[in-house]
This record gives sequence, C-alpha cells and structure tokens, in this order.
Amino acid sequence: LIAMLLLWIIISTTERSYGWGLYHASIVAPKSTAQVCDCASPPCPSGIGNGMGFFISSTAVFLLDFYFTRGFAYNLRKEKQSMQNVIKAAGWIAAECRPRHRRGSHHHLPPP
Repeated sequence: LIAMLLLWIIISTTERSYGWGLYHASIVAPKSTAQVCDCASPPCPSGIGNGMGFFISSTAVFLLDFYFTRGFAYNLRKEKQSMQNVIKAAGWIAAECRPRHRRGSHHHLPPP
C-alpha cells in the first residue's frame, strides 16, 4: 500500500510538472470549464521546480504520518497488553485474598 501511494505521488508529480495527459484523460467535465491558468489547455504544467516541491512535501507528509501513526499503534498495543496482564494479576490476587469458605471450600480459615 505504501509503495502504491508513493508510485501515485510520482505519477501525479510528473503530470503536474510536464502535463503528459493524465488529468485530461480523467476529466469528465465539459470543455467549457472556468480557466484557471493562461495556457490553452488547462491544467497547465507547473515546471520541474514546483513538481519537486510537491513531490517532496507530499512524500514527507505521508511518511511522517505513517511513522507517527505506526508508533502510536505499536505503543497502544503494548499498553493494552500491559493492562491485560495487570487485570489478570489483580484477578489472581483477588481470588487468593477471598476467605476460603467463599471459594467453595467448606473449611474455614483458622482464627488469627
């Protein structure tokens, strides 16, 4: 999935930079849409500088988001496992602290 998204960012960046026809192939709007730029056939190519800026910023945002989200998910799983262990230990302690006559045994504890 990560590789597919990075591939799409590369394809989209090259389309923005050079205008090789991907955006035109996907447009379903009529040709009489509002003009956004001064070229004869919008969307206009933005050049290599803008393309590289778009590529770097898009890739950085995606990878940083992935890194932080993955770290959060890992830490959350670790915390969940820790809490499950604490709950299990508390259950064992509570079971051992109950008087024996409540645990189903008919023998009472000796007086202190």
